[in-house]
Amino acid sequence: MTREEFLSDLLKKQGHTIKGFARQIGLPTSTLRSILKNVGGAAVDNVFKICAGLGIKADDLNEINDNPIVVEATPSIKDGEQDLLDLYRQLHNDDKIRIVTKMETIIEDYPENKEGAS
Repeated sequence: MTREEFLSDLLKKQGHTIKGFARQIGLPTSTLRSILKNVGGAAVDNVFKICAGLGIKADDLNEINDNPIVVEATPSIKDGEQDLLDLYRQLHNDDKIRIVTKMETIIEDYPENKEGAS
């Protein structure tokens, strides 16, 4: 069983959708999907959010038969991103959710992110 299958099954058993669970734990849906598929690295705090939300230990994920999660240090902020981050931090939580949801929709609309895209 792969990590993606394990976590997807666990989400279903607990009555979560990927989008709903991502929103509940405060992650963009695209980030959760990347971690589920083990694409690239994952910030350690994101792994802990997923585990806490599902009631499992991080070690449980690395015992699954595919590659262990690669945990990355928090990436440095690039030029211009600090201004966006400062504006984001001034928003109320409901507005933050609306902004992140809109960004996820835009990202999901990219042709390379659509199901079956090659």
